Amino acid sequence: MIQLIEKTPTMLFSKKLVHIKHIQFITKDLEKIDDVRKLGEKKRYLYQTYIIQLVASWQGFIETLLTKTLNKVLSDISNDNVKEALKTNLKKQIKRFNTPNSQNVNELFSSLLGVEKILDRVTFNELSSKEVKKKLEDILQIRHDIAHTGNTKNVIGFCENFDYMKHLFNVAYYLEYIVKTEVLCENIEFEIPYNEENN
Repeated sequence: MIQLIEKTPTMLFSKKLVHIKHIQFITKDLEKIDDVRKLGEKKRYLYQTYIIQLVASWQGFIETLLTKTLNKVLSDISNDNVKEALKTNLKKQIKRFNTPNSQNVNELFSSLLGVEKILDRVTFNELSSKEVKKKLEDILQIRHDIAHTGNTKNVIGFCENFDYMKHLFNVAYYLEYIVKTEVLCENIEFEIPYNEENN
């Protein structure tokens, strides 16, 4: 009998990122066409759309990681009343989670899984946790600007957006690693996906 491998939250996040990359590649297709009117403006809107989808996917990852982890924890609890109370609390907190910034992510992981200041522990590619969080906040500010004003003063483009994606995926990987090793007590190796030495 074939045993199916359960897709992890980072696998699901990666799959979503593969799908939304096509938004960016439309810009490359447009560049191959002669006489495209207002090419720069069309590309700008596509880059903005990518950022909105990227942040939505990041938020979805956080919600999936918390839900899958809590469900695994709940599978070891025999008291149905406790299970139901914890599931209700999860749904309530996820419903209120509308800005996936550092503070809100830290608060969710603390209140739902007991992991304190999870983002304060994330470092990679010689970035301190402060720098990791700053870049996350910058990405969220770009999305906020686009969503509320239709524009951003920050530089966005094909390469910049790809860099934002790599950053969020690295953070996602790190968060899942912390949860798997500390909450679920799994023994896994750590290897950051987008290592500056290899990319």
